[in-house]
Amino acid sequence: MNIHYTFKEYEQAYQSLLDKFINEYEDNSELDFLAIQLENYNTYVQHVTLLEYGGDVKLPEYILRGYSMIKELEDKIYKQDEISPRMYDYEMIDKLYRSFKKIIQFINSKKEKIKNEDLTIPTKEISEEIDLSDSSGIEKIIMLYKLGILDFLKTKSPFKSSTNSLASVISGITGVNTTTVQSYINPINNPNVIQKNNPLDSSKAVEKVEVKLLNIGFNPAK
Repeated sequence: MNIHYTFKEYEQAYQSLLDKFINEYEDNSELDFLAIQLENYNTYVQHVTLLEYGGDVKLPEYILRGYSMIKELEDKIYKQDEISPRMYDYEMIDKLYRSFKKIIQFINSKKEKIKNEDLTIPTKEISEEIDLSDSSGIEKIIMLYKLGILDFLKTKSPFKSSTNSLASVISGITGVNTTTVQSYINPINNPNVIQKNNPLDSSKAVEKVEVKLLNIGFNPAK
């Protein structure tokens, strides 16, 4: 596989390179391909950086071993001159450095996209209704917190300055007694008070709520 010296070249060749890699071995995956590509282009960046700042300094042999394309890379950055027939083209080195860095960003974005897709839990069919009305009071408070609703309400008046008002409106939404709501949200809002009733400290209830949210397609971890 030859080195691609511009981002445009690499982007255009990406799919064919990936297909060739996956067809070589049945167990190969796109993540495997990206890992190798990332290692290659990080090596190229390291090499041109050493050349730019260290003249004839070469990468250690243990790094170069297995990278037959380094010779091709070096030929690319040498330029012919009447006085010195073999000298580094520092303008080309800078250009390659920028191109390789852009390719590395592209590779990393591909990796992140695949990892995020793997973490996504398919949303259940809309026709299948998921009834969460049997959630307990503590689960409802945790759900409001995980959805960001508690934090949102605290940005509005009078809730940002009155826990009593916040407890009252949450009571109206959830059907949970105002006093009970207040005992739940006080420790959430204020880490300096006794945390005995903090619903977020109940790992079992938190896990149960997270499963319910995942089942309707909302990832509370994001």
